Amino acid sequence: MKKSILMAGALLAGPSTWAATVTDGFDRADTAYSADGSAIGASWKNAGSSNRWKIEGGRLVADVREMPAILFNTALETTSGGGFDFTLSADVAVAASNRWAGVVFNYRDAGNFYCLRFKGGTRSYQLLAKIGGKWTELASQNDAAEPFAPGTSYSLEVFSEEPHEFHFTIRKPGKGRALNPIADATDEYNHFKNGYAGLYSPSSGTDAAFDNFRLEISKEAPRKKLRFTEAEPVRTCRIVERIPVEPVWAATPVGFALITESNLQFVAYYDANRQMTVAQRTLDSKDWTFQKLPSFLKWDSHNYIEMAIDSGGYIHLSGNMHVAPLVYFRSEKPYDVASLKEIDRMTGEREQHCTYPKFLKNRNGELIFNYRDGHSGGGDQIYNIYDEKTRTWKRLMDQPLADGQGERNAYFLDPVLGPDGWFHITWVWRETYKCDTNHDLSYARSKDLVHWETADGSPIVLPIRLDTPGVVVDPVPVRGGMLNGNGKIGFDSQKRVVLAYHKFDQNGKTQLYNARLENGKWKIYQTSDWDYRWYFSGGGCINSKIHIAAVEVDPEKGLLQAFSHKKEGSGLFKLDEATLKPIGFLRSMPWPKEIGATRSDFPGMQVKTRMDRNSGSGYLLRWEALPPYRDVARPKPWPKPAMLEVYKVQ
Repeated sequence: MKKSILMAGALLAGPSTWAATVTDGFDRADTAYSADGSAIGASWKNAGSSNRWKIEGGRLVADVREMPAILFNTALETTSGGGFDFTLSADVAVAASNRWAGVVFNYRDAGNFYCLRFKGGTRSYQLLAKIGGKWTELASQNDAAEPFAPGTSYSLEVFSEEPHEFHFTIRKPGKGRALNPIADATDEYNHFKNGYAGLYSPSSGTDAAFDNFRLEISKEAPRKKLRFTEAEPVRTCRIVERIPVEPVWAATPVGFALITESNLQFVAYYDANRQMTVAQRTLDSKDWTFQKLPSFLKWDSHNYIEMAIDSGGYIHLSGNMHVAPLVYFRSEKPYDVASLKEIDRMTGEREQHCTYPKFLKNRNGELIFNYRDGHSGGGDQIYNIYDEKTRTWKRLMDQPLADGQGERNAYFLDPVLGPDGWFHITWVWRETYKCDTNHDLSYARSKDLVHWETADGSPIVLPIRLDTPGVVVDPVPVRGGMLNGNGKIGFDSQKRVVLAYHKFDQNGKTQLYNARLENGKWKIYQTSDWDYRWYFSGGGCINSKIHIAAVEVDPEKGLLQAFSHKKEGSGLFKLDEATLKPIGFLRSMPWPKEIGATRSDFPGMQVKTRMDRNSGSGYLLRWEALPPYRDVARPKPWPKPAMLEVYKVQ
């Protein structure tokens, strides 16, 4: 690619989308401290009226009285949208311990920019977004390979190939090894796509020195093509029926529920006013009966709705909870949404900090309810069982299934009843509210959901804790690339359990792994060979870059595994069952275009679907919503409510 090289002081002609590079080594005559940016070069400007800068010995030196930055002031802007990417680098030194210095990019004004910085005398470094004058951490760690020595220059580099995705390194000058183990961060808030680049030192009265400033703008590199370019055809389905329900809130993505039983159908969701609603119809009619419930969604994407029907036909519903008092409704009449009433307790104990409600049934058809009591990084898993004769709940077990000991919590995938007759569960442990602190993929099984054992048949003493022997499948460390929700449970043609998850490989790339239970022991297979690292961090619901599914046996195609990948696209791997390696690729087309294509013209809208709890019914829900926003209020404008629809497909 042809690029032009410009020294600071020369204005870049033409639009900011030109491919170009600007550099400044500050190798010119010394100056005195000045609050006038032009004193150090015509292409620099000061972002604060009291900031003071000078050239000294071929370096830019800061004696800063207020935040934040000095900016390179030409038509060349940092951007990661519109088909262009950028790389920004500079050598940075800070004179004193416990002081910050770094670079800024996508700078709009003093209250809105991104910043990569490190702190002298510590191992701390941060990639931050400042939004409306408030800091938001994108990556913040205290684990640099060595302390950042005061007075020593370090090379900081940040580059972006996609909007709101940043890759960064901090090295000693030259070709030294990266001191930061984290290499990627994503801004799920999606704030700024362009702005100026510059240098940063908020340390009042303390010098920071900068050298070798470089900013490169270039066209976006073509994405890597899928390895299997000749995709095999997949079975397609056709739409049999389409039934509108009503418009629903579209600015917050959250899960809904659908149950079809006999000739009746029930849908639970949040309406256009964010009110929890249950709708009911007979299958021979498109007319719904609506019941509005006294519960309203705010901005938390954790607050999905869970619904079940017991063997007597009574409707049970729970949801809109994230470390919140129990929300539970039950119908007073069988199959009658109009009789749903709120009940303020199940057992009345440990119901003030509930999250992740789930209904399931045991082998006898009895209704089970489980949830987390506590918070992310400190919670226990509670199981209740329902007595239909007395219409009361009690504990299924005398103690929680899992106990985080007040220091962590287990993130479970629901028990799955396998073809081998066992209930299987998986989980990862998490140390804090930050999603990068997930670790240790684990597993247990049970015949009755009460008595549990390890993969080799050893009984487990409840509650399960971090040090419970025999439950760890893969000891993935903290910040090892594993996310809660990993450990998807599937089975091969021999009915052997296979757990699907992702983690970093030895080169730091994110890969799909499958762990299979073979003769009582776990054998781990790397299935993918992707050239992409997805690093996630922070709290709140994140916008996933990689989705993986459990393996499944197709009678015609063999062992298949679905995935969706930011760089590789989406589809299904056709796996060699012996090696769990891909031997083919099936293009993913799960739904007809009418279902899968986005209809809204509001930027960022996504199609959401939920299958019927009765998996053999052929029904699913479809609606549209924006992606997760870390569970905080999304600024206006908001999309118009989207129509919720029920489809039947064959």
